[in-house]
Amino acid sequence: MHSVTAEATVSSKGQIVLAKEVRNQLDLKPGDRIVEIVSGRTIFLVPVGKNPALAMRGMMKGTRFSAQEIEDWLDQGEAD
Repeated sequence: MHSVTAEATVSSKGQIVLAKEVRNQLDLKPGDRIVEIVSGRTIFLVPVGKNPALAMRGMMKGTRFSAQEIEDWLDQGEAD
C-alpha cells in the first residue's frame, strides 16, 4: 500500500469529501463509517471495523520517523 496525500475543504455544513485516491486505497464505499481521532490540531480518520491502534501503527510503517518521534510530535500537538 502506498502513501496518499490529499487535501479536502470543509463545507458550510461541516462536511468533507475524501479524495477518490483515498477512497480507492481504503476500499471505502458509500455508507462506510469512519472514526475521527483528534490529537492537538491533527485529525486521523480510521475506517470502522479496523482496530484504531493497529491502523495508527500501520500509518507509521515506511515513514522516515521513529515511533518515538511520532509520539513526541503528537504530544507536542496536544500542547499547542
